[in-house]
Amino acid sequence: MVHAAGTGKGMGMRAIGMLALASTIIATPALAKDGRGYIGLEGGALRALNTELDYDTPAVSVDDALEIENKTGIDLDLIAGYDFGIIRAEAEFGFKRASVDDVRVAPAAFATPLDTEADGSTRVLSFMGNLLFDFADDDGWAGYVGAGAGLTRTKMTVDIDGLG
Repeated sequence: MVHAAGTGKGMGMRAIGMLALASTIIATPALAKDGRGYIGLEGGALRALNTELDYDTPAVSVDDALEIENKTGIDLDLIAGYDFGIIRAEAEFGFKRASVDDVRVAPAAFATPLDTEADGSTRVLSFMGNLLFDFADDDGWAGYVGAGAGLTRTKMTVDIDGLG
């Protein structure tokens, strides 16, 4: 059985921890006006962190038996909300995808060590609801703080060359 490590190295933790190399298409806060709805689109490149998986059977236990590396991928978010004045409510739908680059298999997990290219992808779909408190001054400076809650679905598919 292969499973994600429980020490912050697992597939879910890595996918949630994807770092976005931001190249924003539209800045949503600039579109928010008191008493109106708004919609925005954000997008950019992302670099997914490596995913390290443990291998556990009754006879063998190997930490980091598989290490999966991803190529640079995409991060797209659609944001819609309503500005009530000092408070904004918004919903964010996100899609992130990175193709699998290669896989390293630890020597202890199989008969021979393997470092090979692989096919597949890591995909994340997310939904988040936010409540934001806007503040601004007369000189044009503005900002916001807030809180949110959301759900995410992560799916990883990997076809490893050399493993039948």
